Amino acid sequence: MGYLVKNFYRIDRTTTIDSSELNPGQLLAKDLTIDTNVGGPVILIYHTHSQEGFVDSDGSEGIDLNICATFRYIISSQSWEIA
Repeated sequence: MGYLVKNFYRIDRTTTIDSSELNPGQLLAKDLTIDTNVGGPVILIYHTHSQEGFVDSDGSEGIDLNICATFRYIISSQSWEIA
């Protein structure tokens, strides 16, 4: 974790993070292959600020009112399939 934080991330001194949250071995072990043989368009969405909330939220709602919840709402209102 030290190498990643030192070379790739800027973390405010008031922020805490440990190896359970930023684990390069766990990330590198994941199969991130995208199946392009699905017979239609493939959309890849990568949330770089997945924990971001909204100005009218105090954060106590957790993942129910963050940017990922917005994404889930948009997807649920479409006929798209999430892999």
